[in-house]
Amino acid sequence: MGIPSFLPTELIKEHMYNSSTDNPPLGPSALTTYIERALIAVRRHNAKTKNRNKRLGDQQQTEQEQPDATGGPNVNLEEVENTLHQRDEQIATLQQQLTENEEFSQQQLSEKDELLAQKDELLARKNEVLVQKDELLAEQTSSIAELKELLRHKDEEMSRRTRELAELGRLWDTRS
Repeated sequence: MGIPSFLPTELIKEHMYNSSTDNPPLGPSALTTYIERALIAVRRHNAKTKNRNKRLGDQQQTEQEQPDATGGPNVNLEEVENTLHQRDEQIATLQQQLTENEEFSQQQLSEKDELLAQKDELLARKNEVLVQKDELLAEQTSSIAELKELLRHKDEEMSRRTRELAELGRLWDTRS
């Protein structure tokens, strides 16, 4: 309502209700205003109380839900030590398994590397054989081309000789 809460109750009442304890409001409209303001003050007080109780309840609930960080009387020191010892053993076991897995993985990797090296060597040999076959094929292709050219020349020469013989045969027939 605009009035500070640290003022005495009498001043707050006088400010809020426009009256003091000694002077109650006069008239029906003033009484209505007085009652309305009083109801507002009561509702405000109830809301503040409800909010405060809710915050206290929430705080108590969170305190109950959170485990005691100091260990307190509920925590047994031997149980904690046993739990820590078990976890240390589990960690040691897991580390040992991890080391064994790493060694096994390294062994597998070295075997795979050897296999890949052998495969690479075989592929290199295969590549050499293919290159040799390609060279041989190129030589054979050039030989075939040369033979075709030679055959074509021989065919042309045979055709030319056949024509010459035919012409000689006609000349011979015309002469005889």
